[in-house]
Amino acid sequence: EALDIYRSLSERDERFLPYLAITLNNLGAALSKKGMFDYAIKYHKEALKIRRLLAERDERYLPDLAGTLNNLGLALSGKRMLDDAIRCHEEALKIIKPLAEGQPWHRPLLSASYIGLGYALLKKGDEKEGIKNLCAALKILLDPSTPRSPYTERRLSFCIELLQPLREKLPDRCRKKLDSITADMQKQ
Repeated sequence: EALDIYRSLSERDERFLPYLAITLNNLGAALSKKGMFDYAIKYHKEALKIRRLLAERDERYLPDLAGTLNNLGLALSGKRMLDDAIRCHEEALKIIKPLAEGQPWHRPLLSASYIGLGYALLKKGDEKEGIKNLCAALKILLDPSTPRSPYTERRLSFCIELLQPLREKLPDRCRKKLDSITADMQKQ
């Protein structure tokens, strides 16, 4: 219902385009969670077109563009369209990495980009690069300068879930961080 309303409003006034993109992106994410990847991809692609347009006009929309690329990448991974998923996450990283350097509130989105890329690479069979990206995400998520929120906690849980079965193959620094955080979680 919200989608119909924002479509109608944005046809009359472009100031509603950001709300239409948010609605499309959220609908796509909900459909991905239900395993309805074809529909999720359709809505994320529509959101992506709008967010590209908005980001061209105003760079303040770049984080939203990166977020939609990540969501599309996850849906594509779910559909096993792994090369497309990898391209989405790599583009998201190119956008969000420079922003996160000076603005720590973008670090959770940066970690999500690394996790999405690592996940797609693992599914494709590129364990070395998958691990490298997941370890980069873990480092960001455990850094005290990364803001804590339910979003970052979910990212951290997913990252740990992906890294745990690969524990013996992890570089020492990453394995130590993983062991430390899992030990802390078990104490709680």
